[in-house]
Amino acid sequence: MKENSISKNHLQTRFHGLDILRGIAILFVMIGHTTLLIPKPLKSWYQLIQLDGVAFFFVLSGFLIGGILLRQMEKEPFTFKKAKDFLIRRWFRTLPNYFVVLIFLVVFSYLFDTIKYRGFDWTYFFFMQNMSQGTRGFFGESWSLAVEEYFYLFLASVVFLLSNFFKERLTLIFNCIIIFTILSVLGFRIYLFFNSELFVEDIPFLTFCRFDSIMVGVLGAWLFVSRSKMKFSWAWISLILGVGVLILLKLTAFLSDYLAIVYFPLFRSLSVLMMFPLLFIWQNKGTLVERFLVFTGKISYSLYLINLCVVMYIVIEFVINKTWEKTNFETDIWYWLIPVYWLVSYLLATILYYKIEIPFLKLRDKMVPNDG
Repeated sequence: MKENSISKNHLQTRFHGLDILRGIAILFVMIGHTTLLIPKPLKSWYQLIQLDGVAFFFVLSGFLIGGILLRQMEKEPFTFKKAKDFLIRRWFRTLPNYFVVLIFLVVFSYLFDTIKYRGFDWTYFFFMQNMSQGTRGFFGESWSLAVEEYFYLFLASVVFLLSNFFKERLTLIFNCIIIFTILSVLGFRIYLFFNSELFVEDIPFLTFCRFDSIMVGVLGAWLFVSRSKMKFSWAWISLILGVGVLILLKLTAFLSDYLAIVYFPLFRSLSVLMMFPLLFIWQNKGTLVERFLVFTGKISYSLYLINLCVVMYIVIEFVINKTWEKTNFETDIWYWLIPVYWLVSYLLATILYYKIEIPFLKLRDKMVPNDG
């Protein structure tokens, strides 16, 4: 394969560049959460280096599952069994870690009655916690998992219907659904901004209000599948433009709540997609930074689940409250609590990855082999 092109077979492999992007995504998430430990005089400067890591995850997720489903549609009809197997494979990937952390937090909430853990109810077991409200104190980061779980159901259903009942114009209709979904979600955010009783800041966290971000990833998968000989001589330019737009959106978000809430989630996702061409032709040089990012990418799901509620709100807050008898995160020991937060997060995430995630992935491959 030439260095500046991509073939369809690429979509069947694990991309080194996408592993790196996954690692970068979780680092941005954790950088954002580290803000809790930064003293007020430094917060405004520190926040300049924060980007929306969740947008990276949404686009990556859409790209990967879109690629899987597009390949299966090309080969043969996407039967009910294939749809079921697809969803089971996704659930083996996402549910074990989620329920381990959720059950731990539920048990903790009953043993230690703290304010942050009084928001639990049964909706968390069905990923319905953000159907009608924004993030909560209890397992607040799980909002994005709810978005992804329902998107899996939505996209698998769409592909099943198209593959079995609209074979003649499959590609055209699929493309129309991609565009229709993106525009519909954008319109839904506009409607909620002017008509909802929610705080406008909560709108982007509602389950169906970020489907467009994941669908941007599906759009990317379709582009790379349908234009398999696409040249990437412009990959660096695309990357620079994507990063530039992300920074511009970050610096201008304060100018308009309407733009920031309604349009910027979509613009951020499109900016992330612009980084993909370079990642496809990225050559593995085996540098220490690359190995760190790839490892971080592998444990990124575990890191995402435990870094805030488990590490920040339990481990770090326990240290602050019990040892230094403080009532908030802003202390004169912040400069060493930050490395504690990062080290404990990596340690617990690595344990969760190897003891829970990997065994269930191996079990998945035995029970539901990947034929796509």
